Parts: sequence; C-alpha cells; structure tokens
Amino acid sequence: MARATHLYAVRTVADLAAVLRQLRVHAGNPSLRAIEQWAKDRGRALPRTTVADMLSGRRLPRLPLLLDFLSACGVPDDQRNDWMDAWSRIVESDGEAARKQSTEVQPIRREPAGWERDAAAFLQMIRNGWALDAADRRTNVVEVNDRSDGDP
Repeated sequence: MARATHLYAVRTVADLAAVLRQLRVHAGNPSLRAIEQWAKDRGRALPRTTVADMLSGRRLPRLPLLLDFLSACGVPDDQRNDWMDAWSRIVESDGEAARKQSTEVQPIRREPAGWERDAAAFLQMIRNGWALDAADRRTNVVEVNDRSDGDP
C-alpha cells in the first residue's frame, strides 16, 4: 500500500505515521530522547516509547500527544488544523470499521454462567406453571393455577 505523502491523503494510522516520519526528518531528525526532553522542558509528557509507537504506526496517538509532537518538530499553530483533520479522519474510519466488524461478529457459544443457569431454571419453573406472587414482597413461589383440593 502506498503511503500518504500529504496530510489530505492520510486515511490510516500507517499513513499518519509516514507523514510524521517525514515531518521528523524535515525538522532535522531529532532523536526520540531529544523530543522527550523538549516536552519535559515545557512541562509536558511525550515519552520516547510513545513517539516510537507514533512513528511506527503501531497505534494512533491521542490528539494532545500528536499536537505536542508537532510542536516539538516546529509545526506552527496555524498549520495544526490540517493535522487535526487527518487525525479525525482516522478516528472516524476506525469507528466505521469497528461498527462494521461488530455487526459481522458471530455470537460465542459458551457454557452459561451461574446467574444464567439460575435464570434458566426460574424460567422453566414459570413454564411449568409456577410464578412469583407480585403482591408478596418476600417473593414466595406460588402456584399459578389455584387448586380446589386445598394443596399449597
């Protein structure tokens, strides 16, 4: 897959990582440690492992981290909107992919949990003619059909 070279072409995390690597080179290729120190000097946190993840495309950075990285690489404030738009496109497309995937997922067959077994047993009792007496707050089980022979 061809990597995006312009922000308007960014659609995936890998695309964003490619343009971030280009930005870093354009900024003089500062080391990850230098970027981390830049952030620390300004009271921000931009760990080099996070920057490495950002540049490798392992995961989408949180927006504040991306903005700090842009500042560390000298991107002026008036150019951040294009970066935020690219980031938003990725978030939106990931959300659509997740929604699509969730509709395609088949239910997992498993043994019922304890409360599910209890609920199934209770439903079976109801099907067999037993129900909870709603008037009785102690939730005593009573037979639905009154018997004329006087049995409870």
